Amino acid sequence: MKNTGKFAKIVSMVLCVAVIVLTLASCGKNDAAFTFTMDGKDYTVTEGEFDFLMMYSKYQILSNSGLSAAYDQYLWEDDETDKKYTDIVKETAKTIVVEKYLMEKFGLELDAEEIEELKKQYKDSVKFLGGEGSFKKYYGWTSDQMYQYDIALKNQNAIKDYLYNEETGVEKVTEEELEEYYTENFRQYLIIMIDTKQDIAKDDEGNKKYIAYDKEGNEIEITDISEEYLEENEYTLAYSYKYEEIESEERKEEKASLADIILSQLKDGADFKELALKYSDEFLTEYFEEGYIVEGDLMSDEDAKEKIDALEVGEYTEEAISLESGEYIYIVKRVELEEKAYTQADEGAENTEYAVLFEDYHTTVSNDKYEKFLEEYVSAVTVNEEIVGKYKMSTTKLSSAID
Repeated sequence: MKNTGKFAKIVSMVLCVAVIVLTLASCGKNDAAFTFTMDGKDYTVTEGEFDFLMMYSKYQILSNSGLSAAYDQYLWEDDETDKKYTDIVKETAKTIVVEKYLMEKFGLELDAEEIEELKKQYKDSVKFLGGEGSFKKYYGWTSDQMYQYDIALKNQNAIKDYLYNEETGVEKVTEEELEEYYTENFRQYLIIMIDTKQDIAKDDEGNKKYIAYDKEGNEIEITDISEEYLEENEYTLAYSYKYEEIESEERKEEKASLADIILSQLKDGADFKELALKYSDEFLTEYFEEGYIVEGDLMSDEDAKEKIDALEVGEYTEEAISLESGEYIYIVKRVELEEKAYTQADEGAENTEYAVLFEDYHTTVSNDKYEKFLEEYVSAVTVNEEIVGKYKMSTTKLSSAID
């Protein structure tokens, strides 16, 4: 009996320790990782919520890159990259906690029917996977964590709509703000791109061939890209030429030396636009005859970006830019920005050449305005470094089921 009693005490102590450990673990996940205090009230993002944000963000990065978790180690080889993406998630958490406050500040409520539908979707998903345990095993997070994240997204959309809705917004984007964002963030370039391994395919009469899609989604070749022809045949333009491989070494050498010929002609006073339309293998050169308008960087290659960003209006790259081991050669000229090109996306606009670039322009500007609006609030968020400092993108684990 004494041995049994002793054993019972040991079991009791083990259970007690287990309960304490579980309690501490539970409390830890519910501790505030981010806190925003306003009007005497605390709004928080817990460690559990941040833990989910790290997992889900990592999953999205891999998914958007078309990679599985097997390539995980190669994405975070250096601390700088790891810190960059971890910091992005931290900023997301700060935004979420501020938006919890803003929903109350503006007296906003989410649509009850939408919320019930969302709950039903997760309930059905959990049931389909065989229960909550199976759901978490598959995704690595619970249905409630995913649900709360969706609520956070809905909060953000509700706040943006309240502030910037084009009809009812209390802080509608003004014409001055549309113009200011455009002139500060967009540049316009004429582009000559030489493809040293391919030529633009042409028909027997020398007409260039373009790629388009028919109404069934099948890829087709056409030589007429006029709006009338496309509408008549219900074709969708793919914004690309049809290319064919260069077979002869003579032609390859000719294409490789073409940049020097073009640069020589430019120095002799030739018109850049005329040369671009004559020599460029890039369809956008033809489609945007007056120059391609871009927000941000024209190219992601750092050397090319540096050379292009240094151009003033009227200047061109006096040396050819070689990309992908010389397969593509670029000569770029910066030109005057088209006046209010974003208005070409407006209904009834007379000129629509650049309309495709600005279909979501109002949203772009309102998002920028929203980021600036949040800055003061976000800067006041308190971060629990004891919790948050433990997290790194490189050490965040994903479920093996979604690799």
